[in-house]
Amino acid sequence: MDSREQRKRLVAELQADPPARLLVACDARQTPDRGSLELIAELSRHAGDCRVWLTGGDGAGGHASHWRESLDGIGMRAERVIGTPAAAMDWLRGAGTGAEND
Repeated sequence: MDSREQRKRLVAELQADPPARLLVACDARQTPDRGSLELIAELSRHAGDCRVWLTGGDGAGGHASHWRESLDGIGMRAERVIGTPAAAMDWLRGAGTGAEND
C-alpha cells in the first residue's frame, strides 16, 4: 500500500467485515520499518487469524531474519510467519498451520 488513505480504507473494510483468515505478504528483501510493523499489528487485530508470508526468501541481501525478529516483537510469533508460497497457499486453504518454512 502506498498511501495513508489506502491503509485507512483497508482497516475500515476489515473492521466492517473481518476475514476469518488474513495473509499479509511482505518482501523480505526490504528491511521492516515501524510503519509496516504497526500496520501488520493493526490488520491482525481485525482478522480471525493472521499470518505473515515473507516473500523474496533468505537469499543475498534478504532481511528475513530481521523481519522474523521484528514480527516477534509485535506478537507475531514464529509459528505465524510463513516462508514458502506452498505453505502460504496451504494455510489459506485451511490445510496447514503456516509454520512450514521450507
